[in-house]
Amino acid sequence: MPAFAWHFAKAHKFTKSLNLAELRARGLDNQTFIATQLEYLAFFIAIKELVGRDEAVEIASEVMEASAYEPMLLCLPTQEDVRATGQPFEVMTEYMRAMPAAGEQGGSHVMSVTEDTPNAFEFDVTWCVWLELAKLAGVPEACIPNCHADDLVFPDYFGDLDISYKRTKTLACGGDCCDFRFERGCSKAQ
Repeated sequence: MPAFAWHFAKAHKFTKSLNLAELRARGLDNQTFIATQLEYLAFFIAIKELVGRDEAVEIASEVMEASAYEPMLLCLPTQEDVRATGQPFEVMTEYMRAMPAAGEQGGSHVMSVTEDTPNAFEFDVTWCVWLELAKLAGVPEACIPNCHADDLVFPDYFGDLDISYKRTKTLACGGDCCDFRFERGCSKAQ
């Protein structure tokens, strides 16, 4: 623990000194979000110093498994409200249609809708603040556990609404985008 505390304090000082001007120019101004992400990056850097890159990714992914579910659900409409409409796929696609503009305005994502049909909705994320912050801190791999959190939450959340979720690549893992695909009808039962 003393070694972790020392590495964390050093990394926290470093992450707080990062120049965020470019991200702020993109609209990132949520101080609570910024502080939380910088603390996460300091945690990741400290773990990486102690155990190496791959084990740090594994540990941070385990932390996400234990802690990401509830905060992510707070970013989505409640399943009960969505189900109450009787049209969960339509409600969720309407919700997701608003995401590109909201993400760009808030400085969190650059996204484009690549398919919007009665049975499928797909969008690509081509720029992500979580990855950009990790790159600024010199640990782009710190974003991999953040992507893992999507794959923890979305299959169950959308599956319970009879919507299948699939992603085949992420920016954090070297993809040209993060491709999010949602289809009417759930593959969860398959």
